[in-house]
Parts: sequence; structure tokens; C-alpha cells
Amino acid sequence: MILTILRELISKINFIGKQQFVFENTHFYQVMLLLSNFKLSVVPVCDSQNIYKGSISSSNLLKALSNQSGFNQNGPVIVLNLNNIDYQLSQIAQIIESNDSKILGLYSQNIKGTSQIKLTLKISPTNLGAVLQTFSRYDYTIDEIFSDDEISNQNQDRYDHLINYLQI
Repeated sequence: MILTILRELISKINFIGKQQFVFENTHFYQVMLLLSNFKLSVVPVCDSQNIYKGSISSSNLLKALSNQSGFNQNGPVIVLNLNNIDYQLSQIAQIIESNDSKILGLYSQNIKGTSQIKLTLKISPTNLGAVLQTFSRYDYTIDEIFSDDEISNQNQDRYDHLINYLQI
């Protein structure tokens, strides 16, 4: 009885404005844009006849993005700053692949007020130093580097030096 009353009440609600939903074949980038633009936590999914089929939550979308973008794989992250006119993905890929590594994921972001972009690259685990040296040789500006292995190795080296010092 309560469920019947709730259905009647919900059916009488007059939603103002455009109803936000996606179709079954919508790419997840468009779903992300909808979530972000309208500050939604869940997006309804409809078929071609506008019949409700389910929903996509922001947490499920984040999991899908993580799986497709290489976020869940090991490897360093390199952030480059470069002019829009200088952006050549083929050259960047050649630099990374010539050092026996692969691009696992990348995204770009325009830097407001400039003609530059920030390019974030997730690459497969490799000799990070060689990749960074090659980027420097090609005059790329390396803005940031994130690598758990490098940090662990630095901490281990510092620990080893401390132990050697204490043994003297």
C-alpha cells in the first residue's frame, strides 16, 4: 500500500527543465561531462525509446576510467609542458618507445591564459632516467615526475648511507 502511494506521488512530480540521461551506447567521456556539468552523482541510462534501463554512478564511472586509462597499472607518470604548436604525439611516443617503454595512458589539459598544454603521460615501468634524458635532449619541459620506484630507491639509498655512516 505504501509503495502504491509512493508511485502515485512520484508520478505526479513535474520535473522542471531538461531531463538529464544518457543512452545505452553513450561513450563514458560524455557521461563524465554530464556528471561534471550538472554536479550529478548518478546518471540514468535509457534505451532508444527513452525507457529506463539502469544507472551509472560516479564511482562506477571512475572504475571504468581507471581500467581503460592505465591508472591501475604500475609505471611512472611524467607531466610535460609544451606549446600547442609543438605538440606531436608521434615524437613523444618515439621518445618513450626508443627507451623500451610504452604509453599506458595520457591526457592533455590546456593551460589557461597561454598557448600551452600540460601533457600527462603514464608509461610502462622502465629506465625512467633514460626517458627523462631523452625528453631533455629534445628540449621538452618536464614539469613533474611521479614514480613510486624512484622514491623507494632514493629512500633505500638514504637508509643505506645512514647505516654506513653509523657503522663508521
